Amino acid sequence: MSTPLKPPTGTSASEFVAHPPGSFMAVCADVYAKEEDNFFFGKVKDPKKDPNKLDDRKTVTKAYIVFLTEHLTEDGKPSYVNTRESFSWGTEDFPSNLFKFVKGWFPTATNEQIRDMDLQALVGKSAYITVVQNDKGYSKVSSAAAAPNGAQKVAIPADFKRHDEKQPSTPPNPNPIQPLADPGPIAGYPAKVPETSPF
Repeated sequence: MSTPLKPPTGTSASEFVAHPPGSFMAVCADVYAKEEDNFFFGKVKDPKKDPNKLDDRKTVTKAYIVFLTEHLTEDGKPSYVNTRESFSWGTEDFPSNLFKFVKGWFPTATNEQIRDMDLQALVGKSAYITVVQNDKGYSKVSSAAAAPNGAQKVAIPADFKRHDEKQPSTPPNPNPIQPLADPGPIAGYPAKVPETSPF
């Protein structure tokens, strides 16, 4: 369920060098969510439970957790890889891969603490990650564990840009929609919703 993120090393955006496999000290440098096409759209959702029910979600939300490692590229820049998992935590009986990944990273945390966690709280946390490569040379983070005692921490460079900072900003609308004027109380309706209202 992970996907590679290759750090650029040349002048062209298409020139990449995969992160080498192995175990590395790392720091979580970014966390963000992204809507993506659902690879399982139109396929049987759960063959064991209901072999006739198809997955009707055209898109799914994925959570990206980006790690910077102690390994440097040839030009001396930090090398990074990420993991990509379902954004949901799953259920108690069927925890998602994201839940399992974070649980492996923080084994002493309770299930409730992980479920209530804001993913942004992971940024800046150290980890001892395992990076693997597939037969096409793509690297991915297969697991994260707590950093060993006394291990040297990896710092996030001051010029590191998070995913949201790289997105082009939306230009201001030259013709913004003006809010409607308050028409005042409408006949037959209270001017103010009573405090006892459940809404």
